[in-house]
Amino acid sequence: MNELQNAPHIARALRVTQGGQKKLELRGIRLSASDLRELFEVLSDLNNRAVELQLALEIEQMPDENRHAYIKNELEPCRKVHFEIRNGLNQVDRHFFPDKSPENYLAHTTQMFINTSGLFAELTNGRQMDNRVTVFLDFQTSKVSDVYTSSPATRTNDNSNIEISSTDDEWLALAEKKVQSFVAGKSKKLSKVLHSGGTYDGFLWLVFVPIGVWIGLKIEPEVVKLIADYTYLGKTVVLVVAVLAFFNLAKLTFGFLRWLNPLVEIRLDGEHARGIWRNGIYAILIGLLGSAIWSALQFIFT
Repeated sequence: MNELQNAPHIARALRVTQGGQKKLELRGIRLSASDLRELFEVLSDLNNRAVELQLALEIEQMPDENRHAYIKNELEPCRKVHFEIRNGLNQVDRHFFPDKSPENYLAHTTQMFINTSGLFAELTNGRQMDNRVTVFLDFQTSKVSDVYTSSPATRTNDNSNIEISSTDDEWLALAEKKVQSFVAGKSKKLSKVLHSGGTYDGFLWLVFVPIGVWIGLKIEPEVVKLIADYTYLGKTVVLVVAVLAFFNLAKLTFGFLRWLNPLVEIRLDGEHARGIWRNGIYAILIGLLGSAIWSALQFIFT
């Protein structure tokens, strides 16, 4: 069965588990084509060391006449890093690094599964190397049409992860260090925060409510004139509709911010639309919030 269909769901934080495994959930990272190649180079280096360890372990238990064939046919080819990519048509293609460059397939890739032990398993009837790294990257984002229907208060689920398995403490420590160093340099804290549970409440009360109150006070004179001839019931209906519209706009804006900041984002060369939208929304919100705070300070100190 295709490994992309069985990509493991990983625990929230990096932690040691039974059998010398370390698992890291990837939340809030942004990768460029060069970043992805850097990841493959890190994995390739770790895999070369893993092959040497596997060779040292198994060669001792093997008759002399079998060693050369084993090294040539099964271990040396395993220095290549196996990866699978799923495209927008749900088709899966298998490749090996460095024979194929992963950045060449990014334009249509929705998911990627990397297994440093993939070729070894293929050549040895399903065996896995003792020291290996698997990576699952999910670049799929929700549709813009889902922005309003999704719940802004709940944590966004994501299966992207890195799993390190090892029987060698030194290799395990090295792999953890290299993986952590790579992830730390690509982390986007805002994306992680936006997709956490409970963030929406803070956004609503600390950002949107002050902006809403400020705008309400600005337009109050005109609104009062507009509804002056309305009955009490009519004025109440206008107030209720305005409040509901306000909270729906807050929900829509927060959902759009989540969509603009996916948990795992691949940034293609020449693709700037998402970044332009992102910066535009930030500028509007910061400008409005700044104006609201400035007006409040003027009111307090004058």
